[in-house]
Amino acid sequence: MSSFSMLEKVRYTGTPSDVVALKEYIVFVNEQTDTKYIVCKFVNNLNQRLYGMRFEISQYDESDALLEKNTLSYDKFSARGGERFVPSAKLAVNPRCKNISYKLLYAAFDKVQWENGSFSDNDYQFERYVHDEKKLARNDEKPKQVSKKDEKQNRKEEKKQKEKDELNSKTPFTVRDETRKNRSGLPTAYRVLSVLIVLALVCVTAVLFRRASDRFTVGDYDLIRYSDDTAGIYGYDGDAKELVIPAKIGDYTITRIETNAFKGAKITAVGFESETLTIDRNAFVDCRKLETVAAAGKVIVTAYAFNGCSNVTQIFMPHGTVNANGFYRSGSVKKTTYYFDKMLTNSAEEIFGETNIKDLLD
Repeated sequence: MSSFSMLEKVRYTGTPSDVVALKEYIVFVNEQTDTKYIVCKFVNNLNQRLYGMRFEISQYDESDALLEKNTLSYDKFSARGGERFVPSAKLAVNPRCKNISYKLLYAAFDKVQWENGSFSDNDYQFERYVHDEKKLARNDEKPKQVSKKDEKQNRKEEKKQKEKDELNSKTPFTVRDETRKNRSGLPTAYRVLSVLIVLALVCVTAVLFRRASDRFTVGDYDLIRYSDDTAGIYGYDGDAKELVIPAKIGDYTITRIETNAFKGAKITAVGFESETLTIDRNAFVDCRKLETVAAAGKVIVTAYAFNGCSNVTQIFMPHGTVNANGFYRSGSVKKTTYYFDKMLTNSAEEIFGETNIKDLLD
């Protein structure tokens, strides 16, 4: 059974004046597989739109000894001046890593690029625009000149094809089914009704068989098959207290948690490893012992998904989309901390429903 330790949100104060600074990061730990990864939150400190960056992350153990050093690139995005942003990818780190350091190596803005501590004019082209220019170049090419001889030959071929099409469109004779004379004299309405009844029985049988064959169990999870490689969870028979729901169970990628799948479960913490996941209405209804909810991927929390989880104290969803009443009657203003996508359109009051929580924290 997958489980994880307490999640940790760390404020980073190493290089706050960088043109692209690391503000904070969240540490996720899967204790069963002995894996650890972090999700970083940056801020664009330059008054220009940011299009790409390259940076270095150094990992240190408890005695501040260097474990690993990684160089990472993040592009194909944009962030306005002053905007905070969270890359969708999470960074796997050494299980013995206790802290990190961040160093910006390169950043590409609207009008300048920053590298090794200095700025230069941004006079290069982005790949995303190159293909448009090639398309324009193709459109500007002059049409190929056709000789009079070729033009005459083309007209002759077009005429032949037209005559052929007209000939094929004419029906030389009509075919009549003479075998109808030997058919049973049963009334037409009766025959039609019999056919419809047989078809209905076949369809109902196929649907029931399909529905039964699409539901199966893998370990503690009751699954429903959506396609050859995707499935959803509609039930849980385990007794774990701290649970990480894997991105893949058996041969199937998990894309949805269905209604009542974890209704009244005794879990105290739940994490989601899927990159994309939808949590349906009442999927975790009345999980009154649930304290921690965490997801690094793009999770969609529908209305009332976590209905009545009154003991929730920590929610980490940096890329989560939470609909109104997603955590209805869950949490308390006195003890709940939460970390959502900064682009959320719903207020805390709308998300938590009948609680005293009014404002979303940063």
